[in-house]
Amino acid sequence: MNIKNKKYINEGFNSKAYIVNEDYILLEGINDNSYSNYRKYAKNISLLRNIKSVQIPTNIQIIKPNKDYPFGALKYKMIKGKTFRKEDIKLVNLDDIARTLADFLNELYDIKVPFDKTYSIISEIDITGLSVTKLKDYLDPNTYKKVLDWYNAYKKYLINFDDYHFIHGDLWYENYILNDDNKLIGIVDFESSGMGDPAYDIASLYYLGNDFIDKVLYHYKHTDQDLIKRIDILVKAREIADFDDTVRNYPKKVDEQIEKIKNVLKN
Repeated sequence: MNIKNKKYINEGFNSKAYIVNEDYILLEGINDNSYSNYRKYAKNISLLRNIKSVQIPTNIQIIKPNKDYPFGALKYKMIKGKTFRKEDIKLVNLDDIARTLADFLNELYDIKVPFDKTYSIISEIDITGLSVTKLKDYLDPNTYKKVLDWYNAYKKYLINFDDYHFIHGDLWYENYILNDDNKLIGIVDFESSGMGDPAYDIASLYYLGNDFIDKVLYHYKHTDQDLIKRIDILVKAREIADFDDTVRNYPKKVDEQIEKIKNVLKN
């Protein structure tokens, strides 16, 4: 791709993001996980052609690792708008955002694809177990006991749960695109999407508060008491499950992650 201009946006766990040629988003890989995630991203997006409630990335191109992009890259047509930031929370109509998100979830969860449930469960228990073990070095005994209690409940949930749907996998607010009127018009970052529990996506909304979750659940067509119980377990999973990866690959974020874990354990 001939890049005429390039503007830095932000950096995540696997990518640095840029606007290029004023019309495309370029994700540049920054670690060994990046290229495999981009391949998964493109595959998952291909399943979402019938989503009507919001715009999703289109015209996706995967760039293999090379001299310019040692960890690969991903390019897609930019959704015209702005990323939802923390400072936007007081400017938006959260009722409208919640209604649009619920419409998106209602569409998304109608998608189902084959997957290896047994492998998924074993992998999740093993990965989370590494994080739980690692946390013993960072938490006081009382807080660590809460982690162990949660982990036992989490394993039981994983083994017994069986209502899988296609989920976004990281539906927190910085993956929302707003227009000039602060309406939700697009969803990005499908690297973590795949078959899972819809409660995991709804758990991602807790960054906007429990009242916001309640607004989404009001419009979501599969809300029940069991879903609400799973959301509580999965809010904690979002912060705990990948802690070992944070220690190994993102040491500067460890202290911040510890504070997040402590906060979710208070609930």
